[in-house]
Amino acid sequence: MLRLLGITVFSFTLFFPSYWVLHYFFGPDLGAPIAFGFSLVLYPYFIAKVWHFYPPIDVVAIDKDDVFNQQCIARARSELHRLESGLSEGKKDAFVKFAIKSNDGSDHVWGIAHSMVDGSVIVTLVSEPVYTPNPTEHVDIREKIPVYDIQDWMLIDKQGNCEGGYTHLAMVNAYKKQHGKVPKKYLKHLRNFVDLQESECR
Repeated sequence: MLRLLGITVFSFTLFFPSYWVLHYFFGPDLGAPIAFGFSLVLYPYFIAKVWHFYPPIDVVAIDKDDVFNQQCIARARSELHRLESGLSEGKKDAFVKFAIKSNDGSDHVWGIAHSMVDGSVIVTLVSEPVYTPNPTEHVDIREKIPVYDIQDWMLIDKQGNCEGGYTHLAMVNAYKKQHGKVPKKYLKHLRNFVDLQESECR
C-alpha cells in the first residue's frame, strides 16, 4: 500500500518539471496534457520497475509438479535415517514437513517430530494450515505421519545450526522464477543450514 502511494506521489511530483520542459518544446496547449500523460502512465510504469516489491519468501507458491521441488523432496527422503538418528539421540529439535489434505486442496506444513514408531513419525503441528483439515483424518493433537509422506525434515541444535531443510531451496528457486531474484535479507536464515551449499542459496 505504501509502495503504491509512494509511486503515485512521486509520479505526479514529476508533472511540474515535465510540464516546464515540454512547455518549452510544445507550448502550453500540448505541454500540459503530455506531462499529465507521463505522470499518469509512463512514470508509474518505470518507477514500479525500479521500485520492485518483494513479498516474504515464506508465502511463495510452489507448483506441486515442480521438478526441482520433487528433487529436493527426494533428497530429504533419501536421508531420513539421519532424522531417525537425531530423534533417538534427543539432543536436537526435530521437525518434519508433510501435506495436510482437505476438501479445498492441500497445505504443506511443518510439525514438531517427537519420535519414529513403526514406520511413522509422531508429529505435533507448528502452525495452523491454510485450509481446514479433514476432521476424519486429523483429529488428534499428535498425529502419526507415515515416513513415505514426509517431504522434508530438520534437526536444529542449540546454536541454531540446521541439518536437512532441503525444500527451502525449492522456495528460493520458485521465488527467483516469480520475482527475478531473492533479496539478501531473505537468504540470511539459510546460512545456518549446514547441508546447503552457499552456491545453492543465491
